[in-house]
Formats: sequence, C-alpha cells, structure tokens
Amino acid sequence: DKAADRATIVKGANGQAGLIVNDPIDIAWRRVGQTLDRVGFSVEDRDISKRVYFVRYADPELNNKKPGFFSKMFKKDKKSFDNDIYQILLAEEGEKTAVDVTAKDGTAAPENVSTQIIKLLHEQLR
Repeated sequence: DKAADRATIVKGANGQAGLIVNDPIDIAWRRVGQTLDRVGFSVEDRDISKRVYFVRYADPELNNKKPGFFSKMFKKDKKSFDNDIYQILLAEEGEKTAVDVTAKDGTAAPENVSTQIIKLLHEQLR
C-alpha cells in the first residue's frame, strides 16, 4: 500500500532526486545510518550536529569506463579518490525528514550518482 510507505522519492529544488522519510529527524538519522552500513557504503565521517553523513560511493558505471584492472589499481590518485565522497544530508521537515545527496564540497552530485544513492536508500527505508 502506497500510503504505508515510510519513504518517498521526490524531485529536489535542484532537480536532483531526494527522499522524504516519514520519521522525525532523530529516527531518520539512525535509520539512514543503519541503511548505509547494511548496503555496504563506507561511511568516512559523520557530523550529527549538521546531520550529514560523508560516504564513499564509487559509481559502477564510471569504473567500467576506466582502463584495465592493473592501471586502475596503481593510478588511483587522491583527486579521483576524493571524487568518490558524497554528503548525505538530512533536514527536518516537521515530523518528516528530507534526505539529499551532494558532492563532498556541497555542490550538486552527478545526477546518476545521486539518483543511485537515493534509490538504494529508498529500497531499504520504505
């Protein structure tokens, strides 16, 4: 039943996919944290005061376009490593919580990445 879903995918203000979780922020924060662990995201850092998780997410499609296994292994420079880090931001909206994904520096994440992360979270949280 759609009405019973605990999370809904929405289009955010920037046109990116976002998530509305039908939980107050404290509960949503805990549920999102558990979900990140469960789906195997590497949580690099978290800031409970700002309600931000910093996660590492390597877009599988990007990795397929890169050169072979060995060159990937030896050429993983710091820059591209940093590009794999995204922020998952939670914001209180009354009794609900909005969840958005941005790049590490707070700018818009690539759309395919934010959509992928939101879908993974949605599957686990709904």
